[in-house]
Amino acid sequence: MDRYLRAHLARYDTPAERRRFERERWPGIRDHLPERFPAYESDGLLALPDGSGWVTTHTWRAPRKELHLLDPDGIWVRQLAIPARSNLLGAGLDWVLLFEHGEFDEQSVAVYELVEESRPAHAGP
Repeated sequence: MDRYLRAHLARYDTPAERRRFERERWPGIRDHLPERFPAYESDGLLALPDGSGWVTTHTWRAPRKELHLLDPDGIWVRQLAIPARSNLLGAGLDWVLLFEHGEFDEQSVAVYELVEESRPAHAGP
């Protein structure tokens, strides 16, 4: 099994082989993609006064953006999903201020309180 896996991975070991595979797999799309995507949005970092920070992960044609709150030590605290047509303007530990573009390109600013997701109670045996 290991030999099969190594042989399979070796077929796409060079950038040229990967591009050829990607062009066959996704015709008409591959040539418009960069070789690499950044991990985070360039304007998606927001530091908070306590040293925590919101980080927006890079998305490409996704219906939503994911933001992650990291504490001052870089430990993940929570995740937030917002529509792709929204931009983070400000935030705290329990709120976000978003600039939103609507379906008809109307613009608005909104503050949202962040609440913990409620989970259904587990029914015992």
